[in-house]
Amino acid sequence: MSRLAKRCVPVVLAVVLSLVIAAPTRAGVGLSYFEVNQGSSPTQIVVTWGTETETDTAAFVIKRATNPDPAQALIIHIEPARGSAITGFDYRYTDTGLTPGQVYYYWLFELTTNGQLVNLGVTQITAGGTLPAEPRVFLPWTPISAASSVGDGR
Repeated sequence: MSRLAKRCVPVVLAVVLSLVIAAPTRAGVGLSYFEVNQGSSPTQIVVTWGTETETDTAAFVIKRATNPDPAQALIIHIEPARGSAITGFDYRYTDTGLTPGQVYYYWLFELTTNGQLVNLGVTQITAGGTLPAEPRVFLPWTPISAASSVGDGR
């Protein structure tokens, strides 16, 4: 090996290694959807997500916070992965004990088989904010004729 080649090999190796180490971890999940919806009570939120494929996925991690700062989010649930590289899976988790009227932010992460957390998305919802309103009863509209007047005994 020439003197020039001996000098270049370590430099090339260092550049390649720095690119591999600095490359962000990519999700091994083909995510179909990630949603949060009001549960059966104002203190419940239902988190659902679905995958098309899952490659090198050990689990999914759900984090929640009352502000949009992911650094303040806490892990509230870890769901083992049940899909595969060929098929996905539909997941569901019910978060309970929430405060009605409070805005909550939810993050979904993939936990890879090598221990990396990959952010798959964030969404928000107000607890108790999407429950159906009390039913309203609408009576038929009946016009008052000009001939009748209030209090004339008719």
